[in-house]
Amino acid sequence: MEITLTGISQDSKEATITLWHAEEGERVAKGQDLIEVATDKAVFDVPAPCDGVLAGIMKKAGDTARTDEVIAIIRAEKSGRGASFQGSRPADQENPEAEA
Repeated sequence: MEITLTGISQDSKEATITLWHAEEGERVAKGQDLIEVATDKAVFDVPAPCDGVLAGIMKKAGDTARTDEVIAIIRAEKSGRGASFQGSRPADQENPEAEA
């Protein structure tokens, strides 16, 4: 999933990334604070929109991003096709490669 800052503010068209709460390769959960951003009016945290792994960070702390610009990618974990929902695998399906 491509992460943008769309909707962070009705008045702002850009924001500065002040802090990443997660690092590339780290697992994130929907609703978990992902980044801290600053607009000309406020500083606030932006939550992860889905569960997955933070696969790429395109904008580092200190960078300014337009609200429609992709700043990061979250990849669903071992999902095969479609959305990945943790704990939704049928009981009769085994995955010998799964990590405990």
